Order: sequence, then C-alpha cells, then structure tokens
Amino acid sequence: MRGWRCVPLALFVGGTPSAGMGLGAGSSGGMFGMSMTTDVMGGVPEGPQPPPPPMDTLSFTEWPTGLWWARSDDRGHLVVLTAWGTSCRACVEALPQLDAIGRQFASQEVHIYAINIEPDPTRFPALLRTLPAYPAILVDPSGQRLAVVLGLGSIPTTWILDGKDKVSWYEEGWDSNIAAALRAKLNVFRGGGT
Repeated sequence: MRGWRCVPLALFVGGTPSAGMGLGAGSSGGMFGMSMTTDVMGGVPEGPQPPPPPMDTLSFTEWPTGLWWARSDDRGHLVVLTAWGTSCRACVEALPQLDAIGRQFASQEVHIYAINIEPDPTRFPALLRTLPAYPAILVDPSGQRLAVVLGLGSIPTTWILDGKDKVSWYEEGWDSNIAAALRAKLNVFRGGGT
C-alpha cells in the first residue's frame, strides 16, 4: 500500500475550488486546470492552454522574518517548491525529508522551500516546533499565487524550477517513491546521472 498521496486544495480554503480560489476547473480536467502530466519535459496537455503568468511573479512572505522571497532572488539556481498544510499528513511527513534533500544538494546550488498555503498562517509554527527538521518556509495564504502561476490543485505538490524559470518536473502527493524521484531528478539536473 502506498503512502498518503494528496489532499484537494478545497479542504484548506473552504467550499468548492472555484469559491475558495476564484478559479474554476480548466479544460484538462484537473482542479484549477492542472495537467496530470508529471514530467513536463515529456508531456504536453491537450488543447490550447493560456500562457501562465511569468515565473518572476512568484513571491512569498518568508517565515519567521516576514521578508519577501521572490523567484528572482534565486535566478540561476534550481529551486524546489513544495506546497503544504498542517492538516495534511503527507505534507508534514515530507518536511523533514525535504530538509534532508536540501542538505544533500546544498553545495550544488539547489534551494528548497516549503510553502504553507493555509488561510491562517499562525497555525503552522507550533507544528514546526515538533519536527526534527524542515526546509525554509514561505507563506502563500490559500495558495493563491501557486494556483495562478503553477496551477496548484492539491497538496502536497512539489515542483522543480530550473535556472531559466521553467517547471522541469512536478509531482502531486508525497511518499518514499516521490522523495526518491525528486532526488533522482535533482541528480540528473546537476549532472550526476541517474
């Protein structure tokens, strides 16, 4: 039996996806128009797709500093973003593993961020104190920026952004297989082979 996979985003923002985020389901059938293709390099969604907003529009509040992080701050680096929430068991289990992956690839200019998407960002600090480790935390209340720019449909979802502001890989859910796939993709992108 595989581990916990993902939680629909509507559980965290209340109501239906269109009511919670102001966005409806796209033609691809996924919530917020998210394609089910996980390897962006090898799959193309069917039908015409509107261009997403530029990647440099991604910006979030850092926790606990309150400073702003923008994608442009990490231009030229591989960036891993994972959307998560405290009520999502798979999300919480992913945080220490993401921290370990970040430490493994830190010398190779890979930056990993966990983006909390809860409407009330005061909920997660107590949870973080119970964890042995976690990556840098960013905050996107209700996941609005992630939905618009990256097509967030459920949590946890993890993306790899290459140095040219392209999504090179993404996956919904989290378990040991996804953690291994993330490590393998980062290794390939950093020239280490499979």
